[in-house]
Amino acid sequence: AQAGYRVLALDHRGHGRGLRTPAPFRLVDCADDAAALLHAIGVDEPVTAVGYSMGGPIASLLARSHPHRVSGVVLCATAPDWQNPRMRRIWRSMAAFRGVLELIRAALHDLDRAYGLDPYGPAGRPGGLLDQARAKVEGR
Repeated sequence: AQAGYRVLALDHRGHGRGLRTPAPFRLVDCADDAAALLHAIGVDEPVTAVGYSMGGPIASLLARSHPHRVSGVVLCATAPDWQNPRMRRIWRSMAAFRGVLELIRAALHDLDRAYGLDPYGPAGRPGGLLDQARAKVEGR
């Protein structure tokens, strides 16, 4: 930014704070999302698309599908092929792990609604989930 560049970082579908949906999506959909974001915020000049890890293929797809939007591509710590059987197994296991995390998040939310507990408090410390539960049970 100090060098005069504007930096935009977006969380792609299913990552970070990006859209959470049970519907399947493809990396080309993520590239289209990035192009739509550029359009929505009024970026008319071509950009340098930087892709880290899975963002690498997305940046490449953005350049291929929307060449008028991209003047250059920088790829960091990425793979040329996300479709080989090993990578598919890794992505499936990550999806299963995300599913487990969502179940835990839902259970914590239910605790919060049912008992008025703060599931994000530091468990094991004063004011944490365990102390809050003890206080509820003991009527404090």
